[in-house]
Amino acid sequence: METVLELRNVCFAYHTQAVLEDVSLAMRTGDFLALIGPNGSGKTTLVKLLLGLLKPLRGKVFLFGTEIGKFRDWHRVGYVPQKPGLENNFPATVAEVVAAGRFGRVGPGRRLRRADWQAVEAALEVVELSHLRHRPVVQLSGGQQQRVFIARALAGEPELLILDEPQVGLDEYAQDNFYRLLKYLNREQKMTLLMVSHDTGVVGRWVNRVACLNRTLICHGTPGEILLPDNLTRLYGTGVRAVAHRH
Repeated sequence: METVLELRNVCFAYHTQAVLEDVSLAMRTGDFLALIGPNGSGKTTLVKLLLGLLKPLRGKVFLFGTEIGKFRDWHRVGYVPQKPGLENNFPATVAEVVAAGRFGRVGPGRRLRRADWQAVEAALEVVELSHLRHRPVVQLSGGQQQRVFIARALAGEPELLILDEPQVGLDEYAQDNFYRLLKYLNREQKMTLLMVSHDTGVVGRWVNRVACLNRTLICHGTPGEILLPDNLTRLYGTGVRAVAHRH
């Protein structure tokens, strides 16, 4: 299987404050990996390094075998941020937001063609929002909005989807549907997923690999190998354990 992303001995600091130290991690095609760790552990910084928004102080980052400074095929990578706060007068419809995901392929400022709109419709069908294509996105529920932003990423037909705590702000019902969608993308669409999360009880149910980060990589492996009391104590401190639950 192809190595989709790789970090080799990556270090990063904001001014003199070390954020990541000697992090090495690889993902292969078909992985569904959860990146977990306490607040301030460097999870979002790692995501920014993978998206090329930051450069490592030391070490190297690779996407699809290419060092990130030379990587140009950004349409192969989709990104879903934390739930954005939308202004009540945000004018875009669901279809318009999703269509923005095509510009990584066609280039900014270019007109979308028939094939692009077909990709938009296909993405809406995957997230089951075709019937709301003309609805202003601000009129949707939090769970529906997250599905719109996933569809925006899917419209670019990525091979790797990176999600930064996408479940924040969703109720139990929306979270369950949301994770089922991610599992479908991983199993049926053969998409590789990296999800930043804080919920150890949920990730153990849905993902096939877990990486524990607290400035350095504490451990990584299958949920059964990683979500153990000793590892969680090393990651979060004393008094923490994983509890499986359905949401």
